Amino acid sequence: MEENNIVELGTIYFGEEPVPCGFHRSDIKPRLPINRDMFYIADSVDGKRIPFIRWKNLLVASKPVCTEVSWEDLNKAGYIYGRPVIIDGKPYLCRSLKVGTKAGDPNEWDTALDKYGESDDFWGWRDFLFWGQESNASRSEQRFLRGRISARGRESFPRDSTTEFIGFRPVLEILQSVPKLTEKLIGKQLNVFGPKGDIVSIAGTLIGFDEYDLVLSNTDRLPLSC
Repeated sequence: MEENNIVELGTIYFGEEPVPCGFHRSDIKPRLPINRDMFYIADSVDGKRIPFIRWKNLLVASKPVCTEVSWEDLNKAGYIYGRPVIIDGKPYLCRSLKVGTKAGDPNEWDTALDKYGESDDFWGWRDFLFWGQESNASRSEQRFLRGRISARGRESFPRDSTTEFIGFRPVLEILQSVPKLTEKLIGKQLNVFGPKGDIVSIAGTLIGFDEYDLVLSNTDRLPLSC
């Protein structure tokens, strides 16, 4: 793989403290809950950056960034289907990969392997599974994971599983730059996200603004899939 396809970007924060990429949840004392406020990806910290591989318009983590986290944990934190984050001043949508429900299903993970190969040195799949978005139709409480035995290995576990070999492999979608507020935006429809990319946010028409306030009309909460 060409070196210019690898980028180190962003850091995981747990309880507002930056933690090393690949940490085990049990290593953090006291044991903190994984939710939107306690677990997030934000600005890069030297020595704790996340290695990503450029693929199409995505950045795919080259290994699970933490273990002992459940699908439910990640969903509550917004990282299964997508949560906006700001990393080093640039906006991204951070989510989990689409991994397919059976062999032969088109999915992001297998397509990335088709492009770059299955080397564990680049993808860090050996001995670790990572959560995908998909549910197991025959076992509604289970979700699909990939890796561990082989790069294309596929398993399903209960969505609340938190074992030492199950982790989170984040994906970043590059978003358009956050617009600066100017008089030209008055009368325009805006999507407004809360602190740390909180996805429980609103949309509305900009009426006015000043240094402290943003005034919107016809507001509505954004859907979770936004």
